[in-house]
Amino acid sequence: MDISAYPSLSRYKARENTGSLSSNRLAMQISFAMWKLFELFQKEDFLVVMDYIDDIAIFSFSSKKPNIVTYQLKTKDSSTGNFELKTLVRNNVFLKLYDHIEKLDDDIREIYLVTNNPLKYKSKTITGKHIAFKDLEKDFKELIEENMSTSESFNAKGLSSKFIYSLIDMSIHNHKDISQSKLNELLIREDINISVKSANALFSTLLDILTTKQNYEFSLQDDIVTVLKRKSYSKSDFKLILDNVRKINADVLSYEDICSYYKGNITLSLRDESLYRRAIASVKEKCNKSPNILQNLNESICRFIEEQIDTNTDLNRNDLVNLLQHTFNEKVGLEFSKEEKEVLYMQNIETVLRGY
Repeated sequence: MDISAYPSLSRYKARENTGSLSSNRLAMQISFAMWKLFELFQKEDFLVVMDYIDDIAIFSFSSKKPNIVTYQLKTKDSSTGNFELKTLVRNNVFLKLYDHIEKLDDDIREIYLVTNNPLKYKSKTITGKHIAFKDLEKDFKELIEENMSTSESFNAKGLSSKFIYSLIDMSIHNHKDISQSKLNELLIREDINISVKSANALFSTLLDILTTKQNYEFSLQDDIVTVLKRKSYSKSDFKLILDNVRKINADVLSYEDICSYYKGNITLSLRDESLYRRAIASVKEKCNKSPNILQNLNESICRFIEEQIDTNTDLNRNDLVNLLQHTFNEKVGLEFSKEEKEVLYMQNIETVLRGY
């Protein structure tokens, strides 16, 4: 990642490596990252950064001046009650938030404190999806400012309008279901028509990717570019997976195509017909189950097909299948049968020929 668009990052040093958190908290952070990924996908170019700078940080590239939005998540079981403002102050939550003003003010657009239960002080509670700290009631604001005032920059900069409080609907019990629902809504908006089973496989793939990003451990001495590369996931990364899902589920090869293009229009035995029909369905299922793993393989196969078509003027479809079998059979894993490998190659041939 090129950090030159964010000048303050060149001097940035993380305050701490947060280390291990409860599995529930980590899972909810990952769900929140998914929500931002789905929300912003059709709006702007961005990078989601997991557990570095803050719990979640969004690097936006779309505006004239690239900027960063950070999210500090405070989550707990709804049965345990509200978040007490005094407890957050005692834990220096607001001082740590002010770290972004101290170190990244030139590049920060908004700094969010997000809770899944209301914020309480004395007998008053705060609810709302988007409330600037500056607009909070006086006693709330004074206690927050008191905590922030121990920052060296507070006297000069004060309570910035960049600080936002947000209450969200998220619990240990519902966050994953909400994430899957938001993914399904995005698939509809993107006109990607896949089965529930395929959508669940896509969700699992994304969950694995973000979990890996979340779990990467860094040292406070590590170079920021190296850390960001390991802790981030971009719109472009996600788009590649969605494009691959589109290709997997495009009806580029039917049993009739196999008979017409690859079997010389002969009538196959019922046994062979059954094998190929099942192979068409199972190849799609396996590709949907592991879209991230098979994406590079399919890209390699397609590049090979394009090269062969461009350099061999006498090549026909069956010749190309034979070349693919010789070149890729050992590389195709996931327990593909002979017929499934053949169908995988045929699908990629038709994908290249039809310009998908």
